[in-house]
Amino acid sequence: DNVYFGNYYQSNGSTKDPVKWRVLSSGNQQLFLLSDQNLDVFQYHTEEEIVTWETSTMRSWLNGYGASSNSGGSSGIDYTEDNFLDAAFSAKEQNAIVETAVVNNDNKDEDYGTNGDGGNDTPDRIFLLSLVETSNRNYFPRYNYISTNTAYVAGGGKLGKSMNGAGEPDWWWLRSPGDSNLKAAFVEYEGAAPVFEGQPVDYKGTAVRPAFNLNLSSVLFTSAAVGGKAANGMDSGLTAVGGYDGNEWKLTLLDNSRNFSISNAAINSSGNTIGFSYSNAQTGTNEYISAVIEDNGVITYYGRILQLDGTTNGKNGTASLLLPSGVALSDTTELYVFNEQYLSLIHI
Repeated sequence: DNVYFGNYYQSNGSTKDPVKWRVLSSGNQQLFLLSDQNLDVFQYHTEEEIVTWETSTMRSWLNGYGASSNSGGSSGIDYTEDNFLDAAFSAKEQNAIVETAVVNNDNKDEDYGTNGDGGNDTPDRIFLLSLVETSNRNYFPRYNYISTNTAYVAGGGKLGKSMNGAGEPDWWWLRSPGDSNLKAAFVEYEGAAPVFEGQPVDYKGTAVRPAFNLNLSSVLFTSAAVGGKAANGMDSGLTAVGGYDGNEWKLTLLDNSRNFSISNAAINSSGNTIGFSYSNAQTGTNEYISAVIEDNGVITYYGRILQLDGTTNGKNGTASLLLPSGVALSDTTELYVFNEQYLSLIHI
């Protein structure tokens, strides 16, 4: 499956588009995600020197670390104001990204003639895959490592380096060392196998394919990427959620900063309309009171009940919703009302 999460430069270098991520695995309340395409062009390290993942400028740029975290330049390079994490994810999206204990194995193999030191393990939110991870057949069942360029990457990305065309496969970095710590491993554009010997860490012509773990406890529910919460009728009350046999999903995230509540809920004598009072809703652009009906654990209806522009409808007020024909609430059929910011692909 694939999920859309965050926004980054893809069609060009001035506007951002939703990022598609490939689900490598699911477990322990986490999704392990890898970008579906190459997302940028960046050196593993800005200097031609001995380096590990821990001290690389790549790691600092991906995560927004300061100069003390890398050995680039004369005294490290500060990426706190210019980094992938902040460029691709909002603060609330970042809250759903797990700080992962990243294992940095050595690359020492007599058959390959490699003697790379993996260095210390690191706590990172964004990272590159390792040689060990690319060898996992659960992640790459057919050992097909091909990754294509976005138009932004084809145009050179952050470095402005000439790359293969949009939609064409290209090289992408791994975090493991190469045959020495002057090199880093990578995957060649043919996608046949990772290159254990690596290439110079300061090489400018290799793409970046980030990975991270998403905390599933931060996800309220998923919906189809096509249609889904954007289907006709969902702006005017509860609408049936259609069947979906695709594999691309968008996420509705939990926002712990909200303090929304409802009270005085009452159903009319006909049993089909529920009125309620609400308080502490967030108002503004794309803010709504929305609802879902869950039947035996499956969301069967969704709708945006009331738009909260802060003028016509404020943070406190009253609202009502009409239950769909034939739906009766029970121990197994439940209604949930919530305050959300509805965007085209990511909902918070």
